[in-house]
Amino acid sequence: MNTQTNTSQNRTRRRIQLEGIGAFLLALGCARAWLTLLFVAPEPPLGADIDAHRIFDYFYFAAALCMALCARRISSLGDTKWATPTLAILMLSASFFCGVPTLFENEGEQAFLTSFLQGLDRTMLSFSSLFVGSVFGGVGFCLFLLLWAETLSHMSLAKIALFTALSQVFAVVLVYFCQGFDQTRFFLALFLLPAIAVLALTHAWNRIKAQDEHTIAPCNKSWSSLPWKLILLTAILCFTYGLRSHQLAEGAGMHSSVSTAMAMAVFAGFVYFLSDRISLNALVKSALPLTLCGFLLIPSEGFLGTVVSSYMISAGYSFMTLLVALMLYDISKRFGIMVLLLFCLKNAMQVFVVWGKDFASMIERSGLAPGTQEAVLIIIVVALISSMAFILYSEKGLTSTWGVKFIETDLLDEQGREEKARTTLCDHLSSKHRLSPREDEILRLYAQGLNGPQIERELFIAEGTLKTHTRHIYEKLGISNRKELYALLGVK
Repeated sequence: MNTQTNTSQNRTRRRIQLEGIGAFLLALGCARAWLTLLFVAPEPPLGADIDAHRIFDYFYFAAALCMALCARRISSLGDTKWATPTLAILMLSASFFCGVPTLFENEGEQAFLTSFLQGLDRTMLSFSSLFVGSVFGGVGFCLFLLLWAETLSHMSLAKIALFTALSQVFAVVLVYFCQGFDQTRFFLALFLLPAIAVLALTHAWNRIKAQDEHTIAPCNKSWSSLPWKLILLTAILCFTYGLRSHQLAEGAGMHSSVSTAMAMAVFAGFVYFLSDRISLNALVKSALPLTLCGFLLIPSEGFLGTVVSSYMISAGYSFMTLLVALMLYDISKRFGIMVLLLFCLKNAMQVFVVWGKDFASMIERSGLAPGTQEAVLIIIVVALISSMAFILYSEKGLTSTWGVKFIETDLLDEQGREEKARTTLCDHLSSKHRLSPREDEILRLYAQGLNGPQIERELFIAEGTLKTHTRHIYEKLGISNRKELYALLGVK
């Protein structure tokens, strides 16, 4: 009986973990696919002698920094009237302006454009269009990620980890299919992807507001109380990745690449099946050795050394950034610090990837012998990884100080106090009164505050079946009606 009960409990927990994932999957998946197709690996190339991705990165950084400075006034982006329309305009405008230069390469379009372009320098127009599109894209994607973080913050840590990881896997699948489109369908996708992403994110936010979920309190703390060690850790990680990014093999990278999909799929599997046993602290500290091994293997000669190390670096980077995000969500939940402020600072640290690339390029142009250049890079990488290890391993887990004082963090599937108390109560009642697996499942759904029709839809059972199981629960618990059941479970 206990084995059946445990199996039923695990099945219920896993189903609850996936509730509402559809909107989040579409939101982040489509947005990341849009980013990859438009700025990271555009197909066909955008044209014009301009690094659109670099412009995107710098305006992404500028937007994050400006939002951090204004965070106290804004409090919550989701509650503002301007955030979502502005986001949609920015992302769609980026698709339009970055698509304009390709019109000049299409002979069939040139005749149509002649009357509009006479006397204009098409190269300059192409350059200007890409520049404007990159600016809109950087600001728009930053705004999207901040809205995403605010919306996702209302979930448990296990759901946050699962939704984020699976969304990144979904983004890779979208990129794979879109890259096979012809030019017309490809640019249609560039407009559909951000539109779907914004609509899905809006739906997710409205659903959370309708459920009257717990909201994060406004931040009344000083800047000195923020988790600066985690922010510093993110900056070091990004700079180190930037140093080696030009040496990564094909299929590896920080965006929607094969290595990202593999890493996130494995991570999602661990969270889905083992979130009630995995320590967030252990996960954070286990990702660093993976990254370190990748960075040190990359100078190895041959296919195995380059490919394996590239995938290890990408996987380690993906794990570390996601785990740092989980810690920031945890800080927000515990201390009432705005998610907006925390993730503005985290997102701003992405500029260190660009600076890492620039530093590596500077070493290449220094005139040093190739072997000496590689030795210098290895020394720098080892020093940076050592500093990351010092930050991580000098802490006695997540109960220590990261710039703020942590209280005990248990498992990844850690619940709020009230929810955890109800879960413990359901475990006790189910075991003491020998509820069947289905009765235990229904009891837990009642404990969440669901009513009869909601439970019927959740379990795909008929009204009469639910009434029969509910009557058996009443008899075993020694109660007579729903009001007494809710009182027993502590449901308001």
